[in-house]
Amino acid sequence: MAQTRGMSASVFLYFAGERLSEAELSAARLDGHLVDLGEGYMPADAVETAAMRAASLGSLLADAMAASLLSAAWIWGAIDEPPTRHSAHRAVERRLHHVIDRRLVLHDVAVPAAGRVRMGGIWVTTPLQTLLDLARAWVDDPSDDAMLHALRAIVARGLANPLEAIEQLSARSRVPGKKAVINALDSLVSRK
Repeated sequence: MAQTRGMSASVFLYFAGERLSEAELSAARLDGHLVDLGEGYMPADAVETAAMRAASLGSLLADAMAASLLSAAWIWGAIDEPPTRHSAHRAVERRLHHVIDRRLVLHDVAVPAAGRVRMGGIWVTTPLQTLLDLARAWVDDPSDDAMLHALRAIVARGLANPLEAIEQLSARSRVPGKKAVINALDSLVSRK
């Protein structure tokens, strides 16, 4: 079996069928030797880092995708639990035409090169880009408490500055819902 990016990114990550079977991983988890991490497992005494969280999604995300929205917020440590379904944006300009895993929601919008970083073997939206994307998503669905919680956590933990996000968004032309997103980001500034 070919080595996945998840495995190559860290020797502390285990995925079913690579070094251990699903049954062996489940037994090790029940015995307290391993804990769940994203789409894989890690030793219970290992330090959970942003790079480890990112690498745990290596088997799920193609190289042409960047973890985004709540998945990126989880990777950066803004939220404690990974989302039930992970989110990704395109990390390439061309459209993607392959079958996507049911555990993944692909947003068919390209993330600019400045808005993503390579970590743990995968692309992840930067904290600033994550803040912008979450604000857009929350404006589209203000009843989504998870998005609002992640927005507030990114700001509260100092991962991204809403003023910088407002400045970046203001400099762009032709952004759908731009005024509403700026207002949402501005409300985070006053809460800070």
